[in-house]
Amino acid sequence: MSVYRLFFIPGLIFLIMGCSKEDEPIVPSLEPIEMVIADNEGATGLEMTSNKELLIYNFNQFTKLSPKADYLFQVVPTKHGINSLELAGDMIVIAGKAKGGALGNLGVSAYTLAGSKLWELEFEAPGNEIVESVSIEWYNNRLWLFYVSGSEQTAAPYHKSIPITEIGKDGGVLSSSVSHFTTNVDYFANTVLIQSDKKFLIQGSRKISQGNTDEGILVFQFENQQLKWQNELGFPGFETITRVKENASGGIWLVGSRQTIAWAVELDPQGNKISEINFQLEGSEKNWFYDVEFTPKGNLFCGFTSQGADGFDQGLLVLNRPDGSNIWQRFGVINNHNKLYAIRKRNDEDIVFAGTLLQDNSNLRKSWIFSRPLDFFK
Repeated sequence: MSVYRLFFIPGLIFLIMGCSKEDEPIVPSLEPIEMVIADNEGATGLEMTSNKELLIYNFNQFTKLSPKADYLFQVVPTKHGINSLELAGDMIVIAGKAKGGALGNLGVSAYTLAGSKLWELEFEAPGNEIVESVSIEWYNNRLWLFYVSGSEQTAAPYHKSIPITEIGKDGGVLSSSVSHFTTNVDYFANTVLIQSDKKFLIQGSRKISQGNTDEGILVFQFENQQLKWQNELGFPGFETITRVKENASGGIWLVGSRQTIAWAVELDPQGNKISEINFQLEGSEKNWFYDVEFTPKGNLFCGFTSQGADGFDQGLLVLNRPDGSNIWQRFGVINNHNKLYAIRKRNDEDIVFAGTLLQDNSNLRKSWIFSRPLDFFK
């Protein structure tokens, strides 16, 4: 595995391009170091331990880095992938759909912080259904596994099963239950967000079928296994959500893209839409948000834009400030397509980003991780 650092050299290795027309220019206050890991398939997720060590991951593997982003180790699970990664005290826990084409299976594995496997569990969706979304959460000293499964072959094609499993730290199953939910809309469950051991949210996309070409975004919240509220969002045409995140006040942010526009919608705890961001750089064919972090200066979104001066996709950062104005930044490593998939705060003044570099004319994806002080947005 190749690990190397790229230093911030404007115009040579790292490109800094553009700022919003409505706001003042962005002036970097720090010349940070960034880390690129070759042969790593890219990073689509990021978590951080209590001592600021970094965990980057994609479906096939997770990699641990020091607080300075030095490579420590990598784990490649064999039976199941990583749709969700959770830090549970002194353990790293992953949950995901099975590898190898078993669409109705999934697994959960726990590792020490040094990367040694502690235990592994395997599950099978009820009634020959297909697993659609998976999430695991450490809550009240228990692991809670929630997943959604469904099948178009059942008598009720709009039916979803929602198995919930409580797991002890030693891997023992403490309790399990299955809820069932049927709507009059055919949809795929993209995300299950665990809000507590008794409350969760499902985000789905309406399937394109029977002449309907509009893909609406569906949101359902459940409490005590009963539907509490539901909402449908979106516009005519293609829309997708790549991240669902809860803020400190219990509101929900849905982050993604619609048509050519980077898109984010905020719901209050009762499911009502209270704000919306539609962001597009002039002349760009595609803009996309992948994640959001809540900072003292506002909500910081990351993703990519197709408006690269060298013809490549560029990493995109947009800070949506409390007054509703935006400061934006696009940048990337030259001769690569650049996408930023995840953001985490080290503290209220420092932000870490993880993403993927795709080299020109190749299928080689590299993991890309770097930090910036929040004062990067002046």
